[in-house]
Amino acid sequence: MFGVCIWYEIIKPHIFYNLNKTLAIKCGCNSHNPHITINYNPVNKTDYNLDNYKLLDFYKVGDVYQTCNQNFYSLQQDYVMKTNPKKYHVSLIYKVDTKFTDNEIKYANSLDIPTIINSNEIKKTIWNCDNVDTQLWVEINPQSQPEYLDDNEDI
Repeated sequence: MFGVCIWYEIIKPHIFYNLNKTLAIKCGCNSHNPHITINYNPVNKTDYNLDNYKLLDFYKVGDVYQTCNQNFYSLQQDYVMKTNPKKYHVSLIYKVDTKFTDNEIKYANSLDIPTIINSNEIKKTIWNCDNVDTQLWVEINPQSQPEYLDDNEDI
């Protein structure tokens, strides 16, 4: 679905793990590791170098909203860094082939979602997210590059 993803993965036992579990139960979904996607399907091999990504604080903006990508639905909360107005998001919960109801979105907005994600609450990770089933997403060892990258070429 999303191929290889570079994440700022939120470290356990952050409140996002409880939020994710609560929403998974409420909405009848699988839970997943809470994260901010920094990049997915990177074009250059250098994009896989986690040293290229700085750990910074993120600040909540707006409300929880729904997105859809090829019948893969997500409830998301946007965040920004102080030094960059680009919006990033934490995906709170996912569904396949079923939209979230207005009541589910309202419920998600009633939760105490953190206003700040501090840099010491995240770590840089690489994941294979090439499936609509989040239970099949697996972390890739950051010491090895993905096997489909040729040593001499960018993808």
